[in-house]
Amino acid sequence: MLLNVSLFIFYLFQVFLGISASFFFVASRNLLVSLSEKPDKSFGWFYSVPSYADVLGPVVGAILIWKFNFAGVFIFSVLVHLFNVFYSLGFFKKHDISKTIKKENFSKIKNDYFSVFSKLGESKILIIMLLIFLILLLAGFYRAFFVLFIRDSLGWSQDKILFFLALNSLVFIPISWWVIKIIGTQKSRKNILQGTIIDALTTLVLGLWYQFFNFMSLFVLEIIDGIGGLMISSGRSGFLARHFKKFSQEVSAFDTMFTSLVVSLGSLLGGFLLKYFQFSIVLQFFGFALLFLTLFIILLDWQNKS
Repeated sequence: MLLNVSLFIFYLFQVFLGISASFFFVASRNLLVSLSEKPDKSFGWFYSVPSYADVLGPVVGAILIWKFNFAGVFIFSVLVHLFNVFYSLGFFKKHDISKTIKKENFSKIKNDYFSVFSKLGESKILIIMLLIFLILLLAGFYRAFFVLFIRDSLGWSQDKILFFLALNSLVFIPISWWVIKIIGTQKSRKNILQGTIIDALTTLVLGLWYQFFNFMSLFVLEIIDGIGGLMISSGRSGFLARHFKKFSQEVSAFDTMFTSLVVSLGSLLGGFLLKYFQFSIVLQFFGFALLFLTLFIILLDWQNKS
């Protein structure tokens, strides 16, 4: 991008960018699963980091573009990545991570994945994964179309939307610290169910009464929704870590692929649904579906305990 390459080279390097992201996220999740004693809390920090980037990124980018044009942004990015590489090498050496690396043959890898998928098929785990599937579909829909929704349905200007998103990320940072403390004291299943109830209710409220929302009320609703989302994401990865700690590499790859694919499917499905239904109708459907399924799981858990 710095050298202003051809369109073909640009798309080719986007593929490399996707490959690098898959390496990063699978490896990061693997380290958290393998080394963390409180995976929900650790993943809480992992999933809250984008809020910091959302706040700092536009500020740093604006200063670099102002001083050095877009070339400054790309050069700064290279320096950040190089720093991260050397920092990671030092971290791995300090904690002797390389000693835990084992060469495994294809047969063992295949058997390990078979064990993971077999356990995922157990009823108690499968119903949670179904709930997570619906949540990720909603996340994909929300991520792709929320900005268009507040622009078209609420009539907000571009500057107002940008200010709203930046302020939301800034205010959520200290709130996330409080949420992470709560996440660390609860079981993964409880984090998922509580977060889903919050997510379902905020989705329903927005879908049913969006026309009554102003800047402040939508801001508060989005903060509450962010709390639910952080609890769900941390609980999901913590849930998988607790049940599959023996297969940390396999479950990290599964978590990364499952999350990315279902979120993408949610965006694609959202584009199809919006051809026939209003945004608010889709939100109401997801809200009711998540609420009913969560209450059903809570009822099952209560019956099993009694």
